[in-house]
Amino acid sequence: MKQLLMLMFAGMMFSACNKPEDVPAYIYIKPFVLNTDQATEGEASSKITEGWVYFNNNLIGAYAIPGEVPVPSTGKTDIVVFPMVKNNGSSATPAIYTFYSRYDATLNLSAGKTDTIYPRTSYVKDLVFAWLDDFETKNSLNLIAGADTANTFRISTTGVKYGKKCGLFQVTGPNDSLSVTTATTIKDIPYLSSVYLEVDYQGSAALRVDLVGNSINGTKGLEYAAFQPKTEWNKAYIKFRFKDYDPKQYPSFNFIFSAQIPVDGNGKQLLKKADLRIDNIKLVYPK
Repeated sequence: MKQLLMLMFAGMMFSACNKPEDVPAYIYIKPFVLNTDQATEGEASSKITEGWVYFNNNLIGAYAIPGEVPVPSTGKTDIVVFPMVKNNGSSATPAIYTFYSRYDATLNLSAGKTDTIYPRTSYVKDLVFAWLDDFETKNSLNLIAGADTANTFRISTTGVKYGKKCGLFQVTGPNDSLSVTTATTIKDIPYLSSVYLEVDYQGSAALRVDLVGNSINGTKGLEYAAFQPKTEWNKAYIKFRFKDYDPKQYPSFNFIFSAQIPVDGNGKQLLKKADLRIDNIKLVYPK
């Protein structure tokens, strides 16, 4: 009898510690789908890696997408998810991408159960797409003078993920890199706004993107972002610090894209030749 009472007491304690209000509901967030106006905003390519999640105007936190999120709420619940990307490809710098719209949903949640959402997003209004190049009808990049003739950059119709064409670097040692630059200079960039360059890339060569400032005294490399080779298509969101540059000193800019054969710690080339594909270049900033 004593043992039965103890078991009954333990059962009541377990039930008390697991009241319905203590058990969270869950939402499973599927990958974001980006919608674009292709004519004015380019291809709908994106890489949204996390979501900044709210319920009923309360912050839950940042969670990997796709993935499951515990929600301390049941019944009718408003869910908001802000798309996040990795600035300059770094896992240490995920940030809300303010150029993408947030996703809103209202769910009837139950404790211990999982609801699935299929978030969609689009570019917000009042953005300037100052440069778009998907290589379908044009190529706005030129080889830098003096490039080794063994290395080439051309339009390719193979290995393409979006559309029918992409840009292709082919690099052969001993010269381990090849660079192309914007055919025309970039002007009238707002110096106090967030400015992003988006680019898709894939290949056995590493990608480097340089920002070069042009002044009456010549050109100067200002900053760059570098990305390791990727066997599958990947996307980079590069945030440049235009607000740090004096518009009187640098009235215009160029971007340089470089394909580099990977090397080991001693600078020895790991491959005799490498290729790199790039596509869907977008230079975006607020109006």
